[in-house]
Amino acid sequence: MVIGLIGGSGSGKSEVANVLKEDFGAYIITADKIGHDVIKRGTKSYERLVEFFGDDIIGYDREIDRTILGKKAFSSESNRAALNTMTRPYIGEEILRIIREQKEMDENKVIVVDAEGLVEANMTYFLDEVWSVYAPIEIRKRRLIENRGFTVEKIDSIINNQSNEEYYKMNSCFQIVNDSTVDNIKKQINNRWSFGGKQ
Repeated sequence: MVIGLIGGSGSGKSEVANVLKEDFGAYIITADKIGHDVIKRGTKSYERLVEFFGDDIIGYDREIDRTILGKKAFSSESNRAALNTMTRPYIGEEILRIIREQKEMDENKVIVVDAEGLVEANMTYFLDEVWSVYAPIEIRKRRLIENRGFTVEKIDSIINNQSNEEYYKMNSCFQIVNDSTVDNIKKQINNRWSFGGKQ
């Protein structure tokens, strides 16, 4: 069973993924980590990004400076679309490779893909189910400030460039409300596993 986890920044996808790993034995694939790897020096994505956005996105270590890239990419819709075109196909390929590898090791393993933009990137075809994670906007903002040290301006920029909560809910078959405790997350997953999820 392959489950895709979607939801906006600060909704707590990583926390839900950790519960699925620790309590349900799931194998977690984190798209953000893969996204870091596919733009490393020497990759196809690296070459395409530098050619499009310019040499000034390269840091002192000759790797792409993600902060500079982010500022350029999110300065316009066309730049954002270019970034997605130059990274998402490679991220998708790597996710598929890992899924195949894990299934070969254990065909009954539950695999969870933690990726906010799965639906937008048309990467749901290899999933059995899509779950969304929801938290009220104020809780999301507080988490991003406390856990990641983001400024209010950065948070607003990120959230404004992501899909809204209704979109995530409409494009998932199950929604986890992550606004309180880890035990509450476990309870919701247990209910799904018992009534319609993995038997």
